[in-house]
Amino acid sequence: MKRFENQVIIVTGASQGIGKGIAKLLAEEGANIMILNRSKEKGEAIVQEILSDGGKAEAYQVDMRNISDCENCVTSIYSKYGKIDALINNAALPGPNKKTHQYTEEEFDEIFDTVIKAPAMMTKFVIGYMMEARKGNIINIGSLYGHRANGSMSFYHSAKAALMMQTREDAINYGSYNIRVNTVSPGGVMTEAMEAHIPYMTEEGTREAWAAHCRSTNVLDIDPENPWGYPVDIANAVAFLISDEARTITGADLCVDLGAACR
Repeated sequence: MKRFENQVIIVTGASQGIGKGIAKLLAEEGANIMILNRSKEKGEAIVQEILSDGGKAEAYQVDMRNISDCENCVTSIYSKYGKIDALINNAALPGPNKKTHQYTEEEFDEIFDTVIKAPAMMTKFVIGYMMEARKGNIINIGSLYGHRANGSMSFYHSAKAALMMQTREDAINYGSYNIRVNTVSPGGVMTEAMEAHIPYMTEEGTREAWAAHCRSTNVLDIDPENPWGYPVDIANAVAFLISDEARTITGADLCVDLGAACR
């Protein structure tokens, strides 16, 4: 029997990158994946990939900054399936690479609404169902730079740090209901979004310069030419934490960053 056979698992922001990797791996393990994504077309494309591989998935068009959309979607999923086994809060919006004094109020609101408000509200909307079932798992996708500053994207990194504290608060508040809440904090992960940001990550703006930076911060030296992780690495961490193998783990922050948080 597969690890997540017939479990109903919500994955937000699952149309590409880390979210897509998580959705596909959990589907391979038997889960029925509920993909929440702003783009209907992209969400349905991932559903078709999962169905073609023999998995189960549905797509819901949701703007994570619209809290009513989030609540209505969770209600619809529960009404259809009668349970929600796990929530993976992955949707994020890095925003522009700026320092604090350079941001506008609108940029602040957009980043914090997506990175901390939406996961907190999604947790609020699913937690009652999990409390009634007396079981459940919530994973918040954090960031290496929620642990350490690096002088860039200050509002995004601050929001990720807040999300990581939300994990600990919720772990304490809902542990008595056998609900586990954990964070997975990626370091550098090569995704479509990362590729697009490489020109802004170093002064040189090249892939080679970014690779050199990663090598200087990593502890592990798995692949000197490609010194970063991939979505499957994050997906494997998520799968472990929501599995029975991790039944005693809650409030944890699992860094998947080639050891960079040790620096």
